[in-house]
Amino acid sequence: AWVLRGIDLAETGRAVLSAQVPYLLLGAVLVAVSAFSRTLRWKFMLSPRRTVSLGALFGPLAIGYAIGNVTATGLGAIPRSLLVARKEDVPASFVLGTVLLEFVLDAAVVVSWAAVVSFAVSLPPALTPMRYLLTLFAICIYLVILAFRRRRSLLTKVLQVNRLNPLVARLPE
Repeated sequence: AWVLRGIDLAETGRAVLSAQVPYLLLGAVLVAVSAFSRTLRWKFMLSPRRTVSLGALFGPLAIGYAIGNVTATGLGAIPRSLLVARKEDVPASFVLGTVLLEFVLDAAVVVSWAAVVSFAVSLPPALTPMRYLLTLFAICIYLVILAFRRRRSLLTKVLQVNRLNPLVARLPE
């Protein structure tokens, strides 16, 4: 398949067989905790519109991440949003809005950690200004989040644009 193009399967097999089991188990636990926490966060973000069970969200979330990983893109967000919108009768635009909000929150966390780490490690002189740029960018992201939080009506309008609902209605069961 095109996904495996350029991969030496024999070398991959040797690497898998030589892997240390405790690290594989730790990785599996961390992936499970991450998936559970993301499902819980998505449930919380959908709660103003509809109460959706964790079980109903986990499958579409796993499918979306699988598509994203196989295609090396963020495209998995679209099918997972459409699956939940269709199965749980939630407007697709609202579900996609929660996914967009997830991306913003994830970016805020990653940029914040990068800013913190940049002050903790020794950087080449040419990269020293990046510390301050990362910090400024993180602050800007948090200010945008706070602005939306203070103006819930604005956030509600952003999440409830109903232009995608006719498209979802045309999708096969």
